[in-house]
Amino acid sequence: MRVEDLELIKTRNLFLKEGAPSGEIVLVDNIGGDMYFTFKLKYVGNSEKEGSTQFNVKDDFHAELVIDTKPFSFTKLKEPLYIGNYQGSKYLYLDFIVQPCASLGEPHNVIVSFYVNK
Repeated sequence: MRVEDLELIKTRNLFLKEGAPSGEIVLVDNIGGDMYFTFKLKYVGNSEKEGSTQFNVKDDFHAELVIDTKPFSFTKLKEPLYIGNYQGSKYLYLDFIVQPCASLGEPHNVIVSFYVNK
């Protein structure tokens, strides 16, 4: 699914240090129930292997996204990640961009966007 084929419903800028969880981002859903998301960065080594993104569902309303990244690299998904249903009949997608940190120990600017199908 391409971003161009989706409708943006929410964007947030997070400033995250490696290993420290974000505060909760709330998506209000009057039909299915509000959803709460937290984000965390995990550094991976400098090997050629690509990192991964883990979407950990805690219960029907809470989830955590763990993003593998490198300190001085941009990290983004190849395409938005389908994460569930929204407001009954829509499909919910997530996309992000992790910007490099200025120096080790400094936070990364992480832009998180939520989309639904048009």
